[in-house]
Parts: sequence; C-alpha cells; structure tokens
Amino acid sequence: MPFLIKDIGGHEAGRVIENGSRLCKGMIAERDTNVAELFRASGLNILGRSNAPEYLIAGSTENALYGNTLTPWRQGFSSGGSTGGGMAAVVAGMVPIAHGSDIGGSIRIPASWCGGVGLKPSRDRVSAGPLRDEGGYGLAMNFVQTKTVRDAAAMLDCLAVPQVGDPQRCRAAGRH
Repeated sequence: MPFLIKDIGGHEAGRVIENGSRLCKGMIAERDTNVAELFRASGLNILGRSNAPEYLIAGSTENALYGNTLTPWRQGFSSGGSTGGGMAAVVAGMVPIAHGSDIGGSIRIPASWCGGVGLKPSRDRVSAGPLRDEGGYGLAMNFVQTKTVRDAAAMLDCLAVPQVGDPQRCRAAGRH
C-alpha cells in the first residue's frame, strides 16, 4: 500500500530526512527507526515524505524549506498541526494512509481541519526507538493518519508491537 512518512521521526536508512529545516537539507538517515520497520512489516510501501514544520516547533505545517501545507478543501487555509502534510495527502487521495506523530495535537488537529481520522495512541503503544526512548518526556507518539476509523484500528494492530529497548510496554487491551 502506498504510504508517506513524515519528514521528522520516521527515519528510514538511506533516505533523506530533513526535519523541515534548511539546516538539514540533504541529510540521509543512517538507520531505520522501529516505526519505519513496523510500517514495512505491515505491508506499507514508503514512497516519500510529507511536509512538517521545522523541528516540529510550529502548530501548523509550514517551513522555509518547502513552504506551507494547505487543506485540500480550501485554498489559503492551513492543514493544521505538524502532521498536516500527511493528512492533506490522505484526504486529497494522494495516498490512502500516511505517518504522523503527535505531542500536542499534531495528528488530531490536521484530521479535524482536513476531514480525516487522527488518533494519538497511548504512551508507548507504538515504539519510538531505537534512536530515542521517549519523545517529549513520553508525550510524543508515532502513528498514522487515515480516512476511516477501521483503517486506523487495523494499523494500530500492526504497529502496537513492543520492540527491544522500549522503556516500557503498554499492554494491549484484551491481552494479559
């Protein structure tokens, strides 16, 4: 399935990861993150990257490197959040699903502004390793953006797999 990975946090070995910054222009990731490996294992084909604000420090998806990301529904209006690039691509039909990360609404805000589905998983439900243990003191989560709740639930089943080195494990519902 075609898939876009956010320009921050979803490092894939040998691919550009610029963090939305001119300072990182052309930077190549040296190794995969756990979430990139889980994406591929779940059948996603990472085609490219989606836009993100520089180092995730803005509440909307805009940077000096690639510019502003707008909602596909109305010219001149922000797609919101730091994961607006992925959500705009999903809602516009460019890809059926895209990577997102969320600390204060970066998945949820673009979903509401663009008309998609955004979920911030529970702490440590999806691995942040191996390049770091917990982003934002445990508040930052990786996940996906979709058009349907069913697709989000299916991806949670694929991505909620504890990895070696995770600081703690979030037990899945119904499993003991």
